[in-house]
Amino acid sequence: MAVLAAASPASAGAIRPPPTKPVLVKLARVIDGDTIVVRLADGRAERVRIAGIDTAELSARCREEERLALTARTALAAALASSPGTIRLVEHGRDRYDRLIADVLVDGEDVGRALVALGIAREWTGRREPWC
Repeated sequence: MAVLAAASPASAGAIRPPPTKPVLVKLARVIDGDTIVVRLADGRAERVRIAGIDTAELSARCREEERLALTARTALAAALASSPGTIRLVEHGRDRYDRLIADVLVDGEDVGRALVALGIAREWTGRREPWC
């Protein structure tokens, strides 16, 4: 996963429920820097919010937020495309939008923590923080 190879694990983030056993999935598409759609083994599509991180929104309020949002989405897409067939989810529950909250692992590396270490995501504090 060359895009994220320089990243080191970030410090512990927000408190999360206990994880489940990892599930192997296939990437369907990247929505933004912290949300993807995957295909489960039974063929169903599932929206996944990466646990413990927040990235800037594509519906940006300023140019810097827009730049960060595009950078995060591009980096996430590249990281997930670098190892097709080896994406694993460790589920933590669902959010208020019924998205699956999960750690996303590529070749054993936590993609969310790597995005935080690169400075294009931040640890989720439980509420949105401004990017502008």
